[in-house]
Amino acid sequence: MAVNLSSKSSIFSLIVIIGAIIGIVSVFIAWFSVTDFGFTMSLTGWDICSRSNGFGSGEYVVWMPLVALIFSVVALLSGLVYLVVKQKVICVVSIVSGILIIVAAILFISYSSYGVHMWDYLGIGTYLAIISGLLVIIFGALALKTE
Repeated sequence: MAVNLSSKSSIFSLIVIIGAIIGIVSVFIAWFSVTDFGFTMSLTGWDICSRSNGFGSGEYVVWMPLVALIFSVVALLSGLVYLVVKQKVICVVSIVSGILIIVAAILFISYSSYGVHMWDYLGIGTYLAIISGLLVIIFGALALKTE
């Protein structure tokens, strides 16, 4: 089965795939960064969800990078499948995945504990996750519209 990359919907799907890859990479880049007395401590999204750290294992915030990773993989797979099987439901899966990536990032940003607010210490990975979600939503919707 040949893939036609010249159609608009295929180009939009490729951008969804790029957005999903950005989302996957974002989990392995700093989501949290603190600099004090010239010393910087950074935690990637993977560090936050894979080991015990200052967030506490019972807090919802430790799962948000993992949620972003899972739905970035779902968006990647839906973008790849859409290149071969052009169905509207696949575009909807991409859009929902993008929304959930952004929700995970917003929940991470909104976390506050002991008077310390997460938005004061965000790393670039959190911003990349939001950009990823936006790309997946926008270009998933454009692919759906051209379908």
